[in-house]
Amino acid sequence: MRPLRCVIVARAGSPRWLAGTRWTCQQACPRGLRALRIGRYKRAMTHFRPEQLLRPAVDGPQRIASEIVAALASLDGVRRIALFGSLAEGRADRWSDVDMIVACQDSDVTQWAAAAEIRRAKGVLFYQTFSTAEQPSGRYWFEGESPFHKLDVSLHPLAAYEAVRRGQAPDEYPMTLKEVYSAEPYDGTPSVAVAAAPLSFDAQETRIKQCHVPLMNSLRSRLRGRDLYPNSSAELEEKARELRGRLEGVSPDAVMAGGRIGQLAWRLVEMAEHLLAQ
Repeated sequence: MRPLRCVIVARAGSPRWLAGTRWTCQQACPRGLRALRIGRYKRAMTHFRPEQLLRPAVDGPQRIASEIVAALASLDGVRRIALFGSLAEGRADRWSDVDMIVACQDSDVTQWAAAAEIRRAKGVLFYQTFSTAEQPSGRYWFEGESPFHKLDVSLHPLAAYEAVRRGQAPDEYPMTLKEVYSAEPYDGTPSVAVAAAPLSFDAQETRIKQCHVPLMNSLRSRLRGRDLYPNSSAELEEKARELRGRLEGVSPDAVMAGGRIGQLAWRLVEMAEHLLAQ
């Protein structure tokens, strides 16, 4: 049997080598192994420093919205595009996301074409469904963008969009819409070059997704100075700990049905821990 060779992280910070032993890595130095594993996670996320992720560009949400609108407007079947939420109401800040409603003439065909166009225009890091709407509506996080600057997009048939705009949709809460694109009805069947396909999510991915959006919302509230109640830090720490626990055995390079969930979730944990340490 060849001797195992394992790096052990000493308390002083200098590595020692262990050779010629039959010990496993955990038996030799469980804390050192954990330090190495965490180090790998952090090295995989050095493209963005935590302070950069916690204070993204102020114009990020508006820029991303403009890019998505321009991409979707190229599709024949997209008839209307509207923003709602902070961008529509003129109160967006550096931590805002992009809330969008898209009206599709040929609803089923165009909705899936729109999902593919979003992925073509902006590299999608991760996609997550809404709890109250079917695919391909949902949340899109993008490569190279802040986790706060996700796109929440609802893709509707034209009639349903008009009902939302008039405040007559039974399942929609009142909202202010800012229509940013409008086109005349398309005569004929919209041409579709590429269409996305439905995704299936397993239990592990679902468990992780249940935690990372609440953690991101807690981060956003704290950064906006809305965490004035006494236990806000404890709540943020608890949510970060819960997500970290659900990521046990999941590396930052992990890819699941929705995309690179490992990178997104570990970034959020690192952001929370950095903020709590300040």
